[in-house]
Amino acid sequence: MNAYNTQPTFHSNPSWTIDSQHNMDSASEYIDYLFKKARMLVVRVDLSFSYGHIAQYEAEHARDAFQRFLNNIKQTWLNNHRLGYMWAMECGDQRGFHFHCLFFYDEVERQQALTLGHGLGKYWMNNINGGYGEYYCSNRDEAVFAEAGTLGIGKIHRNDGLGRQNLLRVVSYLVKESEETKLRLPDSFRRFRTFGRGEMSNKINSHQI
Repeated sequence: MNAYNTQPTFHSNPSWTIDSQHNMDSASEYIDYLFKKARMLVVRVDLSFSYGHIAQYEAEHARDAFQRFLNNIKQTWLNNHRLGYMWAMECGDQRGFHFHCLFFYDEVERQQALTLGHGLGKYWMNNINGGYGEYYCSNRDEAVFAEAGTLGIGKIHRNDGLGRQNLLRVVSYLVKESEETKLRLPDSFRRFRTFGRGEMSNKINSHQI
């Protein structure tokens, strides 16, 4: 395992600006598109690297690992009935580069958010990072969020106004964190993506449930 133990010094980069509203509008449009399905299962999982992993403080290595993850899970059970995904890259002083992810499934077919969350996390940890990855599935805290009135993950019906509003709050957090990370990167990373989502097509058909 390669190590990179020197933490970089980040600073606000004034040489470019990010259209925050554009990113949020794009994310909101994508959520509306996914809700062509009457019911969705939203799985939130955070993916990070163990201390000492080269990708912890090397943006390109981190993104390469994450891209392998997105590509490889397409060939596994984790892709069954998956409607889409959304991700944001963040860099913290302690955790280094890590990813906040939302995976959207057809709730009619897939109903075990924790099973999926742990499956995604373990695939990242073991198959992508050889045991040097870490993860956290926020769906384990659904009861806490529900009690606070902030639940925006798990099972959400198309007509659940509060659930959809809370989901957009989660998305807004992802957009914000990705933008703050982008602004801290050097000029050479001007075209480096720190936020992404799946594509929109005509493959999603409405369920009247």
